[in-house]
Amino acid sequence: MKKLLLILLCLPTIGFGQQTFNFMHNGLNRTYIYYAPANLPVDAPLVFVAHGFTGSAQGIMNYCGMNTIADQNGFAVCYPQGTTDSWGDNFWNVGYLFHAGVTVDDVDFIVSLAAYLQSTYQLSTTNTFFTGMSNGAEMCYLLACQGPNVFRAFAPVAGTIFPNGLTNNICSPAIPVPIFETHGRNDNVTLIQGDPFDQYWGPYLSTDTIIDFWVNQNSLTNLVVDTFPNFHNPNKITISYKYSAPNSDNEVWLYTHKSGHNWGDDGDMVIEQEIWDFFNQMSFTPEALCDSININNISLTSSVNPNTIVFELETYFTSSQWLGYAGFILLNTNGDTIAFENINTAANVFGIGAMMTENRILDLMQTINLPFTGELHLIDGYFAGNGITECIFPFNISIISGTEEMYENKKLVRVIDVLGKETKATKNTPLFYIYDDGTVEKSIIIE
Repeated sequence: MKKLLLILLCLPTIGFGQQTFNFMHNGLNRTYIYYAPANLPVDAPLVFVAHGFTGSAQGIMNYCGMNTIADQNGFAVCYPQGTTDSWGDNFWNVGYLFHAGVTVDDVDFIVSLAAYLQSTYQLSTTNTFFTGMSNGAEMCYLLACQGPNVFRAFAPVAGTIFPNGLTNNICSPAIPVPIFETHGRNDNVTLIQGDPFDQYWGPYLSTDTIIDFWVNQNSLTNLVVDTFPNFHNPNKITISYKYSAPNSDNEVWLYTHKSGHNWGDDGDMVIEQEIWDFFNQMSFTPEALCDSININNISLTSSVNPNTIVFELETYFTSSQWLGYAGFILLNTNGDTIAFENINTAANVFGIGAMMTENRILDLMQTINLPFTGELHLIDGYFAGNGITECIFPFNISIISGTEEMYENKKLVRVIDVLGKETKATKNTPLFYIYDDGTVEKSIIIE
């Protein structure tokens, strides 16, 4: 039987940027603690840390030591607060049997809060991570199963997957998800061997079974086993299992220690530092993003108002990497912005996901002549007023889509073919465009 755990709370420690905030979600007033080291740079990573059952945001912050790691490594930390059940216990709605009928949507709350923090504090939309202990670790797994595009990687501590492990097909992410589980071999709360007969919390599978699921999900083939020595007690060591694969940045780690249901205190290592090392290793750099994007089929459309440029955006990465709140801008050789992406700019809903092919549209700010040579910049947070160039792509336009070129002071009179016969604009055919100012231009509309 999984037993209830109460975590003793220490006196609060006040950090440089530590504040408690309210966040309205689905009619509920939710709260969270936000911590930011001094002089945090724009586009810094964001780490969520979730408390356990009956715990609190303040309690897990004082317990886990993540603020110190944030100060040393330059990232922000959010400690979200769960809701209170009918027995007065703080919890995350992960599917416990005795929470049947509870409708609070903690997945959407966390996803919404992540987007808000990314936008408000100019934090990275690609390198946002989630860790938590016990019930908070189970929230990790639920987010990994249902919302992997928002978080780059997860580090559950002493957790499992509810309801009923993986047997109800509740976990079916479409893409690989990096996972780092830490678990005590003598954990008497969340048994490392699982408990298929638990009638209170609900049946759950063994840690090994869950790790095997993520290893297979990520198509990992290599395993390295190591130990952390404990010079104070050689009988208490942490064993690490690290799964990887060639040309993959979606690893799965498992640390097992001899203690019970805790943050992980065996061996000469600091678990919060190990968690950050894992997150940092799984971080998605702008270079990796840019190398995984192709810009194809560029065309100028002059038959609409405003004039637009259309191009095909194609991505090749396969992991949970996701760039949100992004827009494209087009610069000429002088560095002037001549076009920008202008769809739902107020809502900041641009995004680039895995294995994606779609058309993007740029609205022109001024007339251009063909052929055009410039640079296409992928801007993170551009429309939120905190734009950072993530990628730069060469951008050449030589194709017109439509029947008119973009000249303000001339009008298309007629179109003739190579034999001088008047015709309509036809795709994939060389034609001559005659304007009212006497100019003649040869062009081909390519589809």
